Amino acid sequence: MTKGSEIRRVAMQGKRLRTKHLDVRILASPRFHPRVGFVVPKYGRPAVIRNRVKRQLREIIRTSILSGLPPVDVVIKVYPNVYTAAFSTLAEELVQTLGKVE
Repeated sequence: MTKGSEIRRVAMQGKRLRTKHLDVRILASPRFHPRVGFVVPKYGRPAVIRNRVKRQLREIIRTSILSGLPPVDVVIKVYPNVYTAAFSTLAEELVQTLGKVE
């Protein structure tokens, strides 16, 4: 998902699931496939670091989660402590959280 209006819709209406580093919102998709959007606020960090976090999250979704997701829209917003989290920690949190989605 890339449109701001779609991300706002999911953020406002979606079911909220929280982890230590992430705020995940899930809403049934009007399409027949899963879609994922990311919100990575600045929190005083340079673009290079924010982009690295986005790439890590995309890779986790692509390799571990996307094939098992039902047709839902997912918006993942990061908390400030995500910048110090290990890749394996983020992967574990996302797999646990999105593994519950039916």
